[in-house]
Amino acid sequence: MKATIHSILCHAPTNAVYGIITNCARWPDIFEPCLNVEFLEKKDGYEVIRVTAEVNKVEMQWVSHRVLNEEIYGIDFETNPPLPLLKSMQGRWRVVPLEEGGCLLFLEHNFQVKDDVTGLVDGVTTPDEAVDFMMQAIHRNTIKELNSIKKLAEENN
Repeated sequence: MKATIHSILCHAPTNAVYGIITNCARWPDIFEPCLNVEFLEKKDGYEVIRVTAEVNKVEMQWVSHRVLNEEIYGIDFETNPPLPLLKSMQGRWRVVPLEEGGCLLFLEHNFQVKDDVTGLVDGVTTPDEAVDFMMQAIHRNTIKELNSIKKLAEENN
């Protein structure tokens, strides 16, 4: 299992940042890698979405099951089915209020690649190459997403 954690300091109210990460219908407009989000199921505190996004310049699709917990400004997610190279992926968003104002936004990913990745993505033929591909994509896309959230939250407050 591989894990990543990214964070960014936002000079905006916690609920404003949380509102952005919970409103995935807006993601294609605010996240450069995101091409489309389709709601498959939505009920109080739980949603299933199909995401289409560029992953290292390769268009991919996955289904994300999201549990929203407004009390702790958190979202836990699991992709099922995950991206083509993966056996599994889970993660969480957390917005942590700071005493002096603003908040910290964290995005965590935990994933495991498939044993056989041959033919799933051009140029990726081994599990080690799949790990490298995913780590690069997660890092690149997450940095873009966090910066977009920060900018939007700070401009609107």
